[in-house]
Order: sequence, then C-alpha cells, then structure tokens
Amino acid sequence: MDKKFSGFKKLKKCDFDKFVKNGEIQVRSARLIPTTKVGDELSLTSVFLASLRLVKEFRRLVKKDLKMSIGGEIYVYTEVVFSKYKNCRLDGLILVVKSGEIRDVAALEMKNGNSSLDQGQIERYMDVCKEYCIPRLVTVSNEFVSEPTQNPLGIKSSKNLDLFHFSWSYLLTLSKLLLQKNNMNIEDQDQVEIMEEVVAYFEFDRSGVSSFSQMKSGWTRTVEKINAGTLLRETDQDVVEAVTSWQQEERNIALVMSKDLGVLVKSGENRFKGKFRERLQEDLKSILSKKELRSVIYVEGAVSEIEVIAHFLKRAIEMNILLKVPSDKTLKGQVGWVRKQIENCEKRNKEEFESCFKEMFIEVSIKGSKNKLRIPISQLEMIMDECRGKSIKECRIIQFRDFGKMFASKSKFVVELEKMTESFYQVIVQHLKAWTPSAPKMTREKSREDNIQVNDLELKKAIDENEEDILTYHNEDVA
Repeated sequence: MDKKFSGFKKLKKCDFDKFVKNGEIQVRSARLIPTTKVGDELSLTSVFLASLRLVKEFRRLVKKDLKMSIGGEIYVYTEVVFSKYKNCRLDGLILVVKSGEIRDVAALEMKNGNSSLDQGQIERYMDVCKEYCIPRLVTVSNEFVSEPTQNPLGIKSSKNLDLFHFSWSYLLTLSKLLLQKNNMNIEDQDQVEIMEEVVAYFEFDRSGVSSFSQMKSGWTRTVEKINAGTLLRETDQDVVEAVTSWQQEERNIALVMSKDLGVLVKSGENRFKGKFRERLQEDLKSILSKKELRSVIYVEGAVSEIEVIAHFLKRAIEMNILLKVPSDKTLKGQVGWVRKQIENCEKRNKEEFESCFKEMFIEVSIKGSKNKLRIPISQLEMIMDECRGKSIKECRIIQFRDFGKMFASKSKFVVELEKMTESFYQVIVQHLKAWTPSAPKMTREKSREDNIQVNDLELKKAIDENEEDILTYHNEDVA
C-alpha cells in the first residue's frame, strides 16, 4: 500500500489494518490480561479497553457518556503512534466499525496514581486528533469532574473535536453498578465474571485507581485566611485549589453513594453541564462574596436534590432537602403533615435520629412573602404562631453541623463530610415522601330527581320539534 495515512474520515477497516501492517500506524491490541506490570498506566488502560470489547453493557454505558455511535463492532488498541507524529504516543484508541467502515473514533490519554493531566500534552494530542479527523479525545485520571463533558483543566472542546473526561473512580463505580441488583445488570454470565475480574483489578491497591481522599493544601490555607479576615482574590491559587477540591469531593460523594444505593447518583447543577470554567467562576464568586461553597446531589426517587453548603466563617456544613407541603390544607394541616414526615424518620431510625436531633432545623417559605422562618426541629409548633393567618409554600429539612478544627483538615474534612452525607440520607432523605395533590372533584353531583327533570324537559322538546316537522310535511303534501 503506497498511499500515506491521512485520517479516519470514511476509512475502511481493512485499509486501517494495511496502514498498521506497513508501519504508518503503530498500535497494540488491548488485552484483558496485560503483559506490562501491575500499576503501570498501560496495564490499567489495557484492562479498561479490553473490558469495553468483552462486556456489552459496560460498552453501552461508556459509549453513551462519550456520545459515540450505537451498535457496530468495537476495536480497541493501546500505545498508538502515527508516522507524522512519531514523538506523540496516544495511550488508547477506540474504533467503531459498521459494514467494514470506521464510523466513529475516540483517542485516549490516561493517567493513574497521583499523575495529573498536563495541559501542554493534551493540546498536542488535540492537534493529532484534528489532523486525523478523530472527533473526540478522552482523558482518564484520578481527577474528578461533575460529568464526562467537563475537563479538569478547563480546556474547551473545539469545532470538530469534543473533549471528555472520566475519573477512574467513576469507571469503577459503573463497573460495580453493573454487578448489583438493578436495571443495569449484565445478561451473559460469562460477561458477569469478566466484569468481576475487572472490578477486582481496579480495586487492587497497586492498580493506580484511587478515590478522592483529601482536599488540596489550598483548602486549609483558604480556611485560615478567611478566619483571619484576609482579603481573598480570585487569582489566589489557594482559593482556586479550595474550590476545585470542593468540586472533586462533591463528585466523590456522588460516586460513594452510587455504590451504596446501587443507582448512579449525579452531582452538580444542570446549568453547568459541560461548563467547567463557568462553574469554577461561579464558585470563586461565592467563596469571595459569601464565604461559602454549594453543591447539589441528585438521587433518583428522592423528594428533591440534596443541597450541601460549606460555611467557611462558621466552619460548618449544612445539608438540606426541599419538601413541598400540601397546598389543599390549612396551616394546621400543613404543620401536621410535616410533623408526620419527621416522626416517620424518627421511627425508622430512632437511635441515629436522636444522635443528630440537636443539629436538625426546619426552614419554611411563606406564600406571598420573601421571608423565611428557620427554627429547631424540636420547636416545630412555633410555626403556628409565627405564620398565623398565612400558609406554607414549602419547607426544608436541614442538618447543620459545626466541624470545628476538622473543617480545615485536608483528610478529616473529607471523612467527616462523607459520613455526614451518608447519615443525612439514611436518617432523613430516604424516608421522606413527596406530596401529590388529590384528583379534582366534581363541584356538585346531580340528584336523581334533577336528572329526571332534565330528561323530561329534553323529551318534551324533542316531541315538540317532531310535531312541528310532521305538521310541515303534512301541509306540503296536501298542497
């Protein structure tokens, strides 16, 4: 084959194989059992890519996140080098082939352990992708983002190249969810066993896969600066580290909950989907002006999203969940309905409920008013006095915990925040039930006598009309 490789656009798979054979493209097939040492980036890459090829359900989930073509055969490779870029080696390559033609492609750059993505390296790989018509570049590392369309470096996708990012912890979570009892189960038993081996490899302490275990040093320094009254600036690297640490811990909480609940838990507001820099700027403004950071966690089936707020001045964490109250009840009925919800939480988990009882609050929004009333949960009946003659629009059940010195700790903060989230969900969130309005009722039911009267009138009208028609017909006939 004499011609040079110019790109994947409308490339046949057989031609790709010829380019590999003549050295225009260098690749190595991904293997489930790699020959490189455990803990090496290439070993982890090989196991991941081979599992995509071997496990249908895992492949579908990953391709969906990457917005890749559904169906077709998949081919996966490691250590990819193109002749024009001999000093630039891609860690992985995914090809989707239909009817002998390569229909979709993804290039991969992988990091494991404590290695972080390098912006210069990613930009070089972007040049390679653009040169060869590769429509997506996927990065994988132990760095966290809210969802796959975001990038830890904040690099934006370009016109013909989309950027995606997975954390290894996210891929491990997807793998484990496929093995739990839910609607994501793997059908084929042999593929179940393959997925179990992949999970075992990912969870091996030397594989290079790790969860988020501590905040960056900038978190501690930012807490200290705020409490010392130091003026913070948006360009302060400590503040940026504090914000990015918070965002990564938000994602880690969602993944931990996913494993515990057996469903994929989401994090981050939808308005920031695919907008890492916009989310970063929003959080920087929040910490500079309000001295707080906010996250949201979405659990399918929960009455609402869970809001988590870090209060830097108070060194405290607030968690809350929104509860819409019945609009067809009086104030007394609304308070009674909220009381039953809380009593149900207490009944289901009495010991843990009592342990956090002093940290629990109710915040109510009043119809027609911007003011909100926040009171300890033990004083629920106060709502009757404070809101007399009014009605409640909605309320939030809140847990507010003083972290003290742990708030500034890089590792203890993560441990305590994750324990608090688990407890808040277990004690409160999972037992709350959403209010749904009753079906509309008829304003008045007609009595039998009414129906008879109506029927008699309709019958008389019909007879009168028929008599008139008959008389007209008779007169015309006579004439």
